[in-house]
Amino acid sequence: MKRRNCVPLIPALDPPDSLAGLARELKANGFENIIVVDDGSREERKQVFRELREKYGCDVLENARNMGQGRALKNGMDYYLSRFSGDYLGVIPFDCDGQHLVKDAVRLDEEVAKDDHSLVLGVRDFSRSDVPFKSRAGNRLTRNVLKFFIGGNVSDTQTGLRGIPNSLIREFLTVPGEHFEYNTAMLIESIRRGIPISEVAVETVYFDGNRATHFRAVKDSVLIYRLILSSFLRYTSVSIASFVLDYGIFCLLAAVLAKAPDAERVWIATAAARIVSSLFNYLMNRSVVFNSKERVRETIFKYYGLCVIQLCCSAALVLLFSGISGLHPAAVKPFVDTVLFFISYHIQRRWVF
Repeated sequence: MKRRNCVPLIPALDPPDSLAGLARELKANGFENIIVVDDGSREERKQVFRELREKYGCDVLENARNMGQGRALKNGMDYYLSRFSGDYLGVIPFDCDGQHLVKDAVRLDEEVAKDDHSLVLGVRDFSRSDVPFKSRAGNRLTRNVLKFFIGGNVSDTQTGLRGIPNSLIREFLTVPGEHFEYNTAMLIESIRRGIPISEVAVETVYFDGNRATHFRAVKDSVLIYRLILSSFLRYTSVSIASFVLDYGIFCLLAAVLAKAPDAERVWIATAAARIVSSLFNYLMNRSVVFNSKERVRETIFKYYGLCVIQLCCSAALVLLFSGISGLHPAAVKPFVDTVLFFISYHIQRRWVF
């Protein structure tokens, strides 16, 4: 049996006795080195880790307390870099509860050998009848939300079976996330940085409705969706702040120019307020919302071009829909501008910044 290209990395919290059998099977399939992270397991489960170390020669790391799957993976990858990266192409994170099959790990190992610059995902078929409803519905929802707010087209956002090549491990060590949300953070970082994501179909395995999982339905879901929605929430906050700044400057200048003719006062106050608020909006979107590394001169013209187009579309659509519906333009404008608000977010994310 030839030696495999990657090292399995298994985070484990109170693992079943079958973990020893998994290690034996991995060894039999050419995975000579295996990293296991004991993420604060109870004392009565420690004999599993002793067997892994003494009988199967696994490298067992130990967290003094439960720190979360994300932290366990980071600790394991950091250890891999210092111990094995010179001899292998990457790591394959692997569940300890039997949901991942060794034959699928072999397939991911082969895929990493073909392309050592892509994040490889072992994706499951959620259309099967034996997939628990909460897993099927949760993946569909997260997949669509991720695609809408971040981009990409990941078919299995929940999979923990991945091939992570050496070229990406150092980058992923700095990605935020200590629990299950770390897997989602990896996807977001890959999509934003244009890191290729390849998918390999793997067996769909669930035991007893997936009751053995340590996934915290509420806490971990909140952490995952907070990651996905964070840039849009910042975008919304910046837009509100820009509106407040625009209105505040308008009112201030209108008061200062109180003795000027009405038309002159309104035009000057409006123009000055819009210049300042739009510049504030541009700078905040560039640095805080989208964290763009593009130079200012490469983005500012795109941004203001989008502003002009958005302004024209708003006026044209308000006139169109008010004419069709017979409603007052003031009643149509909030709906039109809300739609354009979402469209503008996507254009700024994909094109401007």
